[in-house]
Amino acid sequence: MNPLNTQKNSNGLTVSGRGRALLASLKNETGQEITTRSSARSSARVVYLVIDCSASMNTENKLQNAARGASEFARQAFAKGYMVGLIKFDSSANTVLSATIDSRTLTTQLGLLTIGGSTDMAGGIERGIQELKEAIGERVLYIVTDGQPDDRNAALAAAQLAKDQGIGIMTLGTDDADSSFLAKLATRAELAVKVERAQLQNSVSNMAKFLLSDNTKGK
Repeated sequence: MNPLNTQKNSNGLTVSGRGRALLASLKNETGQEITTRSSARSSARVVYLVIDCSASMNTENKLQNAARGASEFARQAFAKGYMVGLIKFDSSANTVLSATIDSRTLTTQLGLLTIGGSTDMAGGIERGIQELKEAIGERVLYIVTDGQPDDRNAALAAAQLAKDQGIGIMTLGTDDADSSFLAKLATRAELAVKVERAQLQNSVSNMAKFLLSDNTKGK
């Protein structure tokens, strides 16, 4: 660490330049002065939205409704102390936004999601693993999809790799998704939900109930 890029916070702890930016952002979001603790890294929580942007999501405003629901999900996740990132997958997978506490930027990026081609779900999960590999604490991938992946076996293998590394997986699919497949992807059966497409927006946001609350002890 470059000592020229650090300073002491009100608790006397050393805070890096990146840490100062995060603290400033948190203060802007909450209106409160944020202080660090020696256990901050061990108590960190990160969730990545992994959104299906394949061609089938272009029907009946599915992508737009998923994005709106994801924005509300993120708002609740922030309130529970999570950082939130965004990954999209269609014919390939890309990180749209690394984990952040900036709700406005996340909402903007969700609104800019565009439709692609096929469904590289395995790539989306693998991208999530890469993003979370250095995170410490609660780590979650939340997959929102309306159908089948290009390669079921590859997606299941990627999901198992994530679980082996202690990453939790939640899945939500519309009525044209395979519920048994979603259940195999998820960490536990109750973390796999299938909904009518008309209920997509509310259902995407409602999955925030499965995230740990600030007063919930890690298991």
